Amino acid sequence: MNAIEQKTYELIQTIKDSEYYKTFEDSLEKVVRQPEVKGRLDEFRARTFRMYNELDEVDLYDETDKIEREHRELRRIPEVNAFLDAEYELCKLLKSTEDMINMAIDVQIPEL
Repeated sequence: MNAIEQKTYELIQTIKDSEYYKTFEDSLEKVVRQPEVKGRLDEFRARTFRMYNELDEVDLYDETDKIEREHRELRRIPEVNAFLDAEYELCKLLKSTEDMINMAIDVQIPEL
């Protein structure tokens, strides 16, 4: 294993040891205990992902309205609300880490 791989594994372990990840795991565990809720949450997350990544295949206004209504309903479930908050915080951490690496390593990627 080279030094980059070793440091990458260390970074992964540091993230897994963080409060962000522990909170995410705890909240996920609570949602998993409720299969019907977990199914609704998974479908919501999949639809949201598809909306952002398959723009040509959906009516964006109609889909946005549906997702917003479903989001409000799901947020009323305390375990889902906690999970979505924890997932958001973990994703922000991962994005921030990625941004720091990208800014520090000058690959000179052109603006899109």
